[in-house]
Amino acid sequence: MTIYDQYLKEIGSLIKQLRAQKAWTQRELAIQASLHGAPVIHRQEISQMENGRFKGSVRKLQAVLRALRYTLTATVARKPQLEELEELFNDED
Repeated sequence: MTIYDQYLKEIGSLIKQLRAQKAWTQRELAIQASLHGAPVIHRQEISQMENGRFKGSVRKLQAVLRALRYTLTATVARKPQLEELEELFNDED
């Protein structure tokens, strides 16, 4: 497991916890996220996020977090390699 996988699992766990606090289904969160500036988000993508397996766009992840009243920030601790950037910021919708 890479450090990026660990980050995705931690973010996913937070998303699941916050969604449960609002008593929203994954589908309801997907709808709310779509209202916060993301392209269409499907329930399956919420499931992938919650399970640390989401490989979609940062825009979608940001929209989900905004719907939950959170923001996504990043701090660069070192210069990433090109292949790491491609993995982290795959913005294909």
